[in-house]
Amino acid sequence: MPVIKDKPFRKGGPMRKYYDNLDDYTDTRPSHLMEITKRIIPAVIFVSSMILMFAVCGALEVM
Repeated sequence: MPVIKDKPFRKGGPMRKYYDNLDDYTDTRPSHLMEITKRIIPAVIFVSSMILMFAVCGALEVM
């Protein structure tokens, strides 16, 4: 009677139970800090430009 050798399912070793590609399961939403930053930075730029404008107007009135 011939001896039957056990062959692995693939060359690298036995089959794995878990997925290798987890890209489909990762969370791609931006963080809360990024959402807050997206809202605060335009407001900071606007307020600083208004302060600069009033400072320039005040300096020109003093002259």
